[in-house]
Amino acid sequence: MEDEFITTVKEEKPEVSDDEFSEASLECRLKSNLIYEHVDAAEFVFKYLRPASCQTGILSHPHGSAKFSQGDSCVIAAVFGPTEIRISKELPQRGAVDVLYRPKVTGTSQLASPVMDPVIGERNIENILVSIFETSIYLEEISRLGYNIIIHEFHDDGSLLAACINAVTVALLDGGCSLRHTVAAVTMILTSEMKLIIDPSSRQLEKGYDAKFIYVFSNEMEILYANVHGHVDSKTLNLALSQAQLGATELFEYFYFLITKKSQKYLGMGKSDQENSNEVKVKLEKVKLSDEDELMSES
Repeated sequence: MEDEFITTVKEEKPEVSDDEFSEASLECRLKSNLIYEHVDAAEFVFKYLRPASCQTGILSHPHGSAKFSQGDSCVIAAVFGPTEIRISKELPQRGAVDVLYRPKVTGTSQLASPVMDPVIGERNIENILVSIFETSIYLEEISRLGYNIIIHEFHDDGSLLAACINAVTVALLDGGCSLRHTVAAVTMILTSEMKLIIDPSSRQLEKGYDAKFIYVFSNEMEILYANVHGHVDSKTLNLALSQAQLGATELFEYFYFLITKKSQKYLGMGKSDQENSNEVKVKLEKVKLSDEDELMSES
């Protein structure tokens, strides 16, 4: 059964406050069987979003790369930089960000609007990503250089734009890029039954919706990008924003979990600080003894 994360928009019921409504009405159910072998629910459990999985450093040539899956939506992001970029993108006063989005088949992206040429829609996606990450990456000290970001779509099962943004964030962290803040994106829809669905799948999108929300937050919960398609009142908009912040907070915790786990792999394979310090002391003592032996032999 397809999991749904639903909160019902409040109707005219004066006896229930907005705070009580928003906290009591959010129903969350996790998948009982995870389809990705490298997703371990015991390590990180998602409450508000579909279970996500991520593999970092999967490509050897880029400075940073990540294969990010959110539900059944899957993308690969690769980051090169700081490096040379196309001459048409160079800026004399600061660095630039160049994004290339590749769908499964060029010109057939489901992210494009039905009334828009799909190729034009793909370029619009690239422009959105450029506007977000130009404000998130330190570019002042790398004039005439920049970051080349390539995103390749593997499978679209809804909320693909958010998955692309989250994949790029992890790839930038994997490459050790200088960031002002990390970035997380959340997609929501408002159905005709006045229900808000967080991180909808393609099946839920096909059933139709009255409004669609895309929010992009920094780790300080500042809104970097927002797109609302449809007509909603202020109460519904505020409720959608509060629920999107919960999903973004969960993503930031997951990013921290990923980077911490990778750091432990290189800094002692998850050993404690005491064990690592003891190993360093032993190595220093061995070096000291070897130096004394060399001095004794020379004398």
